[in-house]
Amino acid sequence: FNYVQLGSFPELAVSLYAHRVDAFSVDKSILSGYESKKTKILIYILENMDTNNILYTSNRKLAEKCGVSTSTVSLTLKALRNADIISTQTNLIMLNPKLGNRVSKAKEQALMIRFKEIKEGDL
Repeated sequence: FNYVQLGSFPELAVSLYAHRVDAFSVDKSILSGYESKKTKILIYILENMDTNNILYTSNRKLAEKCGVSTSTVSLTLKALRNADIISTQTNLIMLNPKLGNRVSKAKEQALMIRFKEIKEGDL
């Protein structure tokens, strides 16, 4: 991977959409002050996922927690799935372990297996 330092969320978004980066790691501060409805959902997932990169919640509960509509949640999760940022099953959202975790390489590999299993079950 090429290392590129980006200073803001808009730069990150453009880089992702232009396919100039394959993966990223982000400090929460880059997202502060730039909270759209979609970033609220992503921030909530990042802040509330467990040590296995999983958040157990329904779309309705996620919408309530983020103060957005269930259609906004559905559209955002679809975009995140399409970008291979998350995999989902009923009441389960898993962040791609290659994008963020604080675990050993061995556990990351195990999480990647789980991520792919969940992804194969995506509807």
